Amino acid sequence: MKSIEKLKIYFSLIIFSCLFSCKNDTQFEKYPDFSKNKVDISGKIKKLETDLLLGQSKLKIVGNYLLVCDIFSLDEGFIFFDKKTLKYVGKGGKKGQGPGEIIRYKNVNLIPNEQDSGSFFVFDFSQVLLYKYNVDSLLSDKLYRPKRVLGFKNTGIVSNFFLLNDSIFVGLGSYATSSSSFITGVVKLDIAKKEIDEFGYNHPKVKEFGGNNTHSFFTGSKSKNRYVRAYLNQDLMTVCDVEGNLICNVYGSKWDGRKQKRFKVDYFRKSQLYHNYIIVAYNGGAADILDENKRPRGTYAKKFLVFDLDGNYLKTLDLGEEIRFFCLDEETNRLFLALRNRDELSYVDLSGILE
Repeated sequence: MKSIEKLKIYFSLIIFSCLFSCKNDTQFEKYPDFSKNKVDISGKIKKLETDLLLGQSKLKIVGNYLLVCDIFSLDEGFIFFDKKTLKYVGKGGKKGQGPGEIIRYKNVNLIPNEQDSGSFFVFDFSQVLLYKYNVDSLLSDKLYRPKRVLGFKNTGIVSNFFLLNDSIFVGLGSYATSSSSFITGVVKLDIAKKEIDEFGYNHPKVKEFGGNNTHSFFTGSKSKNRYVRAYLNQDLMTVCDVEGNLICNVYGSKWDGRKQKRFKVDYFRKSQLYHNYIIVAYNGGAADILDENKRPRGTYAKKFLVFDLDGNYLKTLDLGEEIRFFCLDEETNRLFLALRNRDELSYVDLSGILE
């Protein structure tokens, strides 16, 4: 009789262990249906009134300003608007190959400084340099040149990041694994030591695939205790806390766990942490199509996926137009947009849409 009771206890423990394991797997691996809870916001797009043609510009919120980087500018490529009134404020920057100058505005990343809203970082791919700009100095002094923070060696770069503290940046980096191969992953950059090290969780499958399978977009915030890595060539988004611990992997319907050799489909694109949400542009369709002249061209996302900070899918915002660049402002609740088929900048008031 005692043996039977022991067996019952033994099997109960096995069942409990299995249930706990399944629950744990569900916590870290999410497979949502992005076709549910769609919201059409195409009718809410408004034009930002200005005489400047800025439809192909990169966008970021820096303090009280909407920062617009005109990728085709021949001189002063950083243009500022008051983010509340939407009025033009001024511009700055210097195109060239001298100290503190930008060779091509198309080849820069804009990175807001969460610790100081009066400044922002610029990573210049052409020169493999990281600059720090002071907004007031940039707007008031035509001779102003930014502070050079770091020049990167051939061993790797960090092109997008957030500040963990004054000397440690966490972001997306590319670094050599041999003389003929590279990998893109989340890294930690120590400014003082000028060292780049792999950091936190990197999806083991994608890391194993290497190369263009690791092509992804990164955003992070120390104050929100999250960073997000959204993959272009895999139907996958990874959410972690700022210490690098995995919160969850979010898989789209086309994730099959295999290495992609022909990149015919684009998946996730840029994302941003906004209030208590993760908002990410998502394509999910053909990477290339034929234009009106039967010439191939790349495609862009037409919608945004909305998640909470734990990676739980909430809804899809269908914009109906291709999104080149975007940024979000928590103070005005505006989604600023640079759309492929528009020469002007646009915006959407998100008040009441996400609740």
